[in-house]
Amino acid sequence: MNYIDSHAYVWSNDKPFNLNSNNKLELPPKKIEFSPPELLLRNARPSSVEKFVLIQAPKYLYDNSYIIEQIQRFPKIFKAILLIDPSNNNISNQINTLSKLGINAFRIINTQTNELEKYNKLLEIAQNNNHIISYSNQTENFLFLKNVSVKYPNLRIVIENIGNIYNDKKTFDVKLNQLCELSSNNNIYVQLSGFHAIKFNNDKINIIKKLIDSYTDKRLLWGSNYPFQILEKTYHDSISIIKLISSFLSEKQKDQILSNTANKLFFD
Repeated sequence: MNYIDSHAYVWSNDKPFNLNSNNKLELPPKKIEFSPPELLLRNARPSSVEKFVLIQAPKYLYDNSYIIEQIQRFPKIFKAILLIDPSNNNISNQINTLSKLGINAFRIINTQTNELEKYNKLLEIAQNNNHIISYSNQTENFLFLKNVSVKYPNLRIVIENIGNIYNDKKTFDVKLNQLCELSSNNNIYVQLSGFHAIKFNNDKINIIKKLIDSYTDKRLLWGSNYPFQILEKTYHDSISIIKLISSFLSEKQKDQILSNTANKLFFD
């Protein structure tokens, strides 16, 4: 079976980042000067990964031109999660234009609990058009997510990188429990990616077990977090967490997490 990587970045060394952005999330490490799609394919294909969801790098801010170029070059294997300005008065037309290019997912990053009104237009359009919201927040603002999922019950929400709960050892267990509690909202999915960033807890299997118990395999999807992951591990190490190490999973569950959930969300 071929698999789908639901969280990978590409960027070019000849396309500068938006230096006016104050967003410090996910800056490309100095060790990674560029991350072209061809290099991603070279790393991923030996592990039977054939399709990818490309994430807009935050330092490109709202300039999605590079990532759009890549999905037009490789339309059968790439989908994209784009970052758009929620305050844009022309946001409805913008999303309509992007939808015609086959884009059905948009990213929200670094929100505060009281910022729901700021994103209402984007969220309303996404729900009405059966689009997906991909959510990343370094402060693990799960209350914001809960409010969104309740207000927009038909909006599918993907939490990136297991909610970025791995940033603080003291709050890890509490945040993991909070993440599991969000599973009561049936429109929330969790991306099993970013495990390489956990420095203080090697019990990744227990984390996956808890998330399986809460969300089931139907609302979990795997991602590599490429290329950040390969600074410390190999690409194959990332997929092995699900494919080989998580022996408690059935083959059907593995296929669901490694392919079927992402396929249904982004490619169907």
